[in-house]
Amino acid sequence: MVFLIVSFLALQSEADLHYYPITVSDKAFFEKIKKAVLADDDEWFSGVVVSYPFVLRLGKAEIKLKNKADFKEHAALIFTTQLKSIVQKQSADSLFKNWQGIMIGNGEIWFSEVGEKTGNGNVWVYRIIGINLPKEQSKKIEK
Repeated sequence: MVFLIVSFLALQSEADLHYYPITVSDKAFFEKIKKAVLADDDEWFSGVVVSYPFVLRLGKAEIKLKNKADFKEHAALIFTTQLKSIVQKQSADSLFKNWQGIMIGNGEIWFSEVGEKTGNGNVWVYRIIGINLPKEQSKKIEK
């Protein structure tokens, strides 16, 4: 029975790769994220690609960011040396994608295309949908 479950999970993970291929647009947006993280560009993150309210996860803790000012206030928690290292090591060709979005690292950053209403109807745009501080870093902050 255990073998069947493991086999199913392996097939499911492989199926995700086929049903959710990484597109050229996904890779291009990832490169924008990478550039912004490495440059501590909180202006780009806070103003262009995050929809508010936004929940920043710090291990088990959560901080609700209500607006651009909140994001900038917490930028030092986000643009850590550890996160920069994770993003720097990530290649566009090794991104993971499933029905939830595209994952950088081990889920430190998630992004996806989301539908947004405009005066001309709905448009699909890329947005950061999750930022999760690595557990090791969040322990330092929670003390």
